[in-house]
Amino acid sequence: MQEAFNEARGALDKGEVPVGAIFYDTQTQKIIARDCNSVNATKNATRHAEFNCIDQVLAKKHKKLVKLPMGKYRGLCQCRAMHNVRRSTC
Repeated sequence: MQEAFNEARGALDKGEVPVGAIFYDTQTQKIIARDCNSVNATKNATRHAEFNCIDQVLAKKHKKLVKLPMGKYRGLCQCRAMHNVRRSTC
């Protein structure tokens, strides 16, 4: 979960809504995708963290629809003042 929070903080630093996601493969016990929101940067309302991760997984699997036994953790770090987010541990 901490990795998703790290992605969320990165989104905030880029001027995005602070949401991060990771996709974790339970078989290999490794993170296979990680990203944050990129809606503002791309001017595309579908570029949420989860969709960015899905795109990464599909790209690695030659764009075939795959069913992987993985858990998804989404980190959401929203605070009232942005300067508090940088100092908080969420």
